[in-house]
Amino acid sequence: MPKAFTCISCTQKPCRNTSPGTFEICVYGVSFFNRDGTVETKEPKVPLSTISKNLRHEINPILQTIIQQAVKLDESLSTREIDLKNPLSVIIGSTVILDNFIQMITGVHEFHSSPALKSNKRIGLKYLIEHYFTLYTIIQEEGRAKNLSLVNNISDKHYINECSDFVEYILAIFIDNAWKYSEDNSRLNVNLKTVGEKKPKLIFTNVSKTIPSNINIFESGSKVNKDSKGFGYGLRWAKDLEANYNALVKGNDEFKINHVQVKSSSPGFSYQHFELENLKILSDEK
Repeated sequence: MPKAFTCISCTQKPCRNTSPGTFEICVYGVSFFNRDGTVETKEPKVPLSTISKNLRHEINPILQTIIQQAVKLDESLSTREIDLKNPLSVIIGSTVILDNFIQMITGVHEFHSSPALKSNKRIGLKYLIEHYFTLYTIIQEEGRAKNLSLVNNISDKHYINECSDFVEYILAIFIDNAWKYSEDNSRLNVNLKTVGEKKPKLIFTNVSKTIPSNINIFESGSKVNKDSKGFGYGLRWAKDLEANYNALVKGNDEFKINHVQVKSSSPGFSYQHFELENLKILSDEK
């Protein structure tokens, strides 16, 4: 028999304020039934975020062990530099991709608008783009672009250093998206444009398979191709990162993501443009 008022997941017990006959799962992941004013707790439901946190807690040491053992075989290996001709380096890169994916499930490594989690490490913008482009080259599966090339027009003098973790993950999503939806033997172009004095635009452009106009690619679970192996949450994740980034830097520099689909006269493909506007990009150039 279910027990009444035995739930210890919280002290406030919002379930007690529900109407008789309510069957629901509360914000703490516990299902309950209000039977004529008496709340009966059912089996607890473990939220996906909790499962994924535990998953990363268990898997991360294994990934670190893989990296450590690989480095013993080749001391030149690094998670920052991926050599696609070196099998050990590809293994290192694969662990990074796996860790990134687990972090996405977890909620971007607990990324939210808490000042305590604000990262201000300096990262070269040109390096960041080339690093993730190379990293996602590792994934070889049906449906991803073949022979996609990168045209990186960003100066090696440009860098970011405010909320850089958020920006890094958003750029990684854009690049992975290009690998998923670009036409074979095409290019991903990355450019930096300035509108006025304080409005830089970081623009990613790729030749894409046509995206129907009725599809909102930033919506949770949105998939252009129903047979795609993806879950349709990557670009939605980018929007969540954007919102949390903006909450951290409000009153200073804010950016927003715009998606523009430009129709082409050639049948069967279009151009995808992803723009990061108002991103704080610094430069060593005088």
